[in-house]
Amino acid sequence: MPLFKLLRKESAFEWTKECEEALQHLKRALSEPPILTRPNEGETLYLYIAVASEAISAVLIRETEQGQNQCTS
Repeated sequence: MPLFKLLRKESAFEWTKECEEALQHLKRALSEPPILTRPNEGETLYLYIAVASEAISAVLIRETEQGQNQCTS
């Protein structure tokens, strides 16, 4: 959340190492789109939900031997 802290009016703008790391992580996430796959019938899926005062988001995940993958249908 370092980048969000920079946007607060009550705090001074200070670019820290954590801000730089967060920016680099965000740039990687935006430049590498996820590979979306269809879920298989009967497969266990996980629904992750995040709720904040500014936004709501959800993602449907399947777990494989290679890690977690997003699903779409």
